[in-house]
Amino acid sequence: GDKVRHLQYMLSVLSAYIRQIPPVEVDGIFGPATRDAVLAAQRFFGLPQTGSVDAATWDEIYDQFSGIENTSLRNGESFPRTGGAVAAFAQQGLQRARYSKTTTLTQFPGKDLMRGQQDPVSTEVIR
Repeated sequence: GDKVRHLQYMLSVLSAYIRQIPPVEVDGIFGPATRDAVLAAQRFFGLPQTGSVDAATWDEIYDQFSGIENTSLRNGESFPRTGGAVAAFAQQGLQRARYSKTTTLTQFPGKDLMRGQQDPVSTEVIR
């Protein structure tokens, strides 16, 4: 489902920067390739190697992905906003969702976070 797709997307980005994490296809299915990538990420980050995504694993993957996203993926020189999908959207009269330019933290697909707030705690484990 969507949570697995989100996980797979973050793992695929991490795999481009951390060679110990194998790339995965973003298909929404938590299969053997996704499990192998989770195990590799857990090993790389020094977490217990369970192959399941608990809160600690999700947080570490998200934190590492956020660091890459904020330093690399939002870099206008490396990833210009013209051409490709953006141009295709413009031709169809559609607007691409943009990140807000605020001083507050945001988390996909959450709401703006401010100092002293936190996301709701989830006890769900993705397997």
